[in-house]
Amino acid sequence: MPTYLVKVTNKLGWVKPPILTNCANEQEAARLVAAMGDEGDQVDVRNGDVFAMRAAFGEIAPGSAVFRYDWIWPPEGGDPRPFEA
Repeated sequence: MPTYLVKVTNKLGWVKPPILTNCANEQEAARLVAAMGDEGDQVDVRNGDVFAMRAAFGEIAPGSAVFRYDWIWPPEGGDPRPFEA
């Protein structure tokens, strides 16, 4: 199954930590993440080069999602990265 990168923004505009899913397609990834979230969340599914993130996030079981609170979406845009204080 393909790995999808998912960005979730809550209704107040706060961006949640990056999520990786192992789903059959983008629609299934969006449905899975939306079911875990809160009312009013905006779910943005992206596919692309996620090899580094897969290494950092570990094995993802089929039909599931993982996230790490120590990774962030950079305010300047682009791909997620580990948080640096």
